[in-house]
Amino acid sequence: MGFGASVLSVNAADTQGDSQLADGAVFRDMQCSPLLVTTAVLSAAQGRVDALEPVSLGLVAQQFESIFESCRADAARVGILANREQIELIGELLGTFHVPNVVLAPVFRIGRTPILPGPAIEALFRFLFPVVRVVVVRAGDLEILADQRAESLGSFRSAAAALRKQGTGAVLISGGILKGRVLDVLDDDGQVTVFDTTRLEVSRVEGLAGAHAAALAGHLARGLNLSQAAAAAQRYVALRLQRGR
Repeated sequence: MGFGASVLSVNAADTQGDSQLADGAVFRDMQCSPLLVTTAVLSAAQGRVDALEPVSLGLVAQQFESIFESCRADAARVGILANREQIELIGELLGTFHVPNVVLAPVFRIGRTPILPGPAIEALFRFLFPVVRVVVVRAGDLEILADQRAESLGSFRSAAAALRKQGTGAVLISGGILKGRVLDVLDDDGQVTVFDTTRLEVSRVEGLAGAHAAALAGHLARGLNLSQAAAAAQRYVALRLQRGR
């Protein structure tokens, strides 16, 4: 069955299929066709990173060129990135090929292992923040990107505003846990929306942060506005938790 919209995943390929293949599965759940650009090869198990080998800059560029020679993307999800040079190139390529509705959901660590060095984090602000539709930051990663703890709704709001002022139009703080509730906080050009849902007491499901970002991109590709897409992505994560996978 063909799908009407296409979504680009710019992400690592890993030994357990938890990154790029998982993005493709989520896009299909959204009734979208996946387009895949591999940034690195990741070998990881049980929260331990054994190796993260970047794809060469030339091969990253070639993947973009091959895809956009015959396809278009209605949205994109950017996940695991390897280094500053790669981030700079991807920012340039997203602009060159006019990719709309880009969801930047950077991965700073796997388990307890940091995977994005300081210069690369600085490059996110300079080269990717200006070209994306929304930056998605897990509440647990706010200290890394915004130097702020996720302690209250007020801290989510202030962190989102501070990150937006770094040069992007919208920031979504996802997965905040407060008093038995799960909060996602969207700051879209200063307009703040809080998405509040009950925390489900179920077994942990791996990969849901990535699934959330992929679902957000999928819903944007299908024509929802950012607020609608954020609400739908939160519901998608809740459904995955209920299913246990």
